[in-house]
Amino acid sequence: VPFPSVLGHACARPCEKVCRSQEVNECIAICALKRFATDSATGLSTACLEKASPTGKRVAVIGSGPAGLTAAYYLAKLGHSVTVFEAMPKTGGMMRYGVQEYRLPESILEKDLERILRLDIVVKVNTPMREGLSLRELKAEGYDAVLIAIGLQKSRILNVEGSTCPDVLGGSDFLRDVRLGKDVKVKERVLVVGGGNVAMDVALTALRLGAKQVQVVCLEKLEEMPAFPWEIQQAIEEGIVVHNSWGVKKIIVEGPKLKGIELIRCVSVFDKEGKFNPSFDESTTRTIEADTIIFA
Repeated sequence: VPFPSVLGHACARPCEKVCRSQEVNECIAICALKRFATDSATGLSTACLEKASPTGKRVAVIGSGPAGLTAAYYLAKLGHSVTVFEAMPKTGGMMRYGVQEYRLPESILEKDLERILRLDIVVKVNTPMREGLSLRELKAEGYDAVLIAIGLQKSRILNVEGSTCPDVLGGSDFLRDVRLGKDVKVKERVLVVGGGNVAMDVALTALRLGAKQVQVVCLEKLEEMPAFPWEIQQAIEEGIVVHNSWGVKKIIVEGPKLKGIELIRCVSVFDKEGKFNPSFDESTTRTIEADTIIFA
């Protein structure tokens, strides 16, 4: 497992939901056990550093997030020569620039990265794909294969009235700027749109940046929210208010100033076939005042 320490701190632990031990009492706490094992380990397993004989094959991996580095790890152990190209200043992808410090400390991530990179993987940071570094040029440089593992870097903002206001932000961009150490400022009243884990991270981060009031709006009912239950619980315990079963109708802007958001009641999120297909009650709306809106 290339990232045991990261898994011990930030794993989604889907295996625990279907653990057969629950038929007797409760699931095996595999995430907590991984964390205990990696925190308690005093040395590096030699098995982590074992490599097959060199194959003479060269592989370029574009992106140093969990997918790119996991692939690089196994490719290197198979004896291939691996070079990782990363656009950001440091490796780690969303583990570094998405998951926040309070959930995944940088020192924990560095612990796993150090072990992976000891397999003689070459890393080139601050090297985005651009003119002069294309797939064709990588092939021309002698790489036998190229893996594109760039992840989902762009935030998605709903194309509704008022969404181009400067105080309307994208969740992924917001989290990345915070981890980059940029001077990210939020105003007193923050509203986060979304019901997943990124939305919970955005809300908790906004609170840590000094927002006086943080609210979350999502289409789903509480039991339907895609965020992990423990993340929702943490957000609520820290004073974040969650408004369930509401969709965005428009963002209210007066002149250059953001005033709030108009919502419309979401009756159902999924259709009879279980596909994402929200339906709304046009007659039921509400308005929430906000100074900053972050789509997540």
